[in-house]
Amino acid sequence: MDNRDIIFLMEDNTLLQEQLKETLEKNEEIKNRQITVFSSSSIELANVSYDALKLRIACLVCDSNMSSIGLDGGLREESEGGLFSGWLWLKEKIKDDETLAERALLYSAYCDELQGVIRQNSTLRIIPCIRKKTISSLENEEIIKEIVRIIKGG
Repeated sequence: MDNRDIIFLMEDNTLLQEQLKETLEKNEEIKNRQITVFSSSSIELANVSYDALKLRIACLVCDSNMSSIGLDGGLREESEGGLFSGWLWLKEKIKDDETLAERALLYSAYCDELQGVIRQNSTLRIIPCIRKKTISSLENEEIIKEIVRIIKGG
């Protein structure tokens, strides 16, 4: 993972995105590894950036509840009004690169529902899901800890 120098952060809530990005950029482990945080506020923007950056992604961090705009065809209907849009987007990317499952992290207020779907596929089973309780109390410490574990390769 030495050539992977990007944390790809997908969060559509601007306040949370800025808060998490700032916390990541201040983390000593991330700074020492010279990892850049790239943030995307929508699936549409992520679609534009992902292909150019995919070989450099050390960790992909994704909120599962995002607008479904940018999802392919029938996936928009599967998104349950956006509740699982981020997860569905990530799942499609993992189909193209199964190693991404080892470098991905989901967070959601709907972890229980997601875990049931994730566990049905052995490749996707390894993706951690951290519970987001409310919009105002994102558990940055738990997310940061998991991201650092991922970028360390274990």
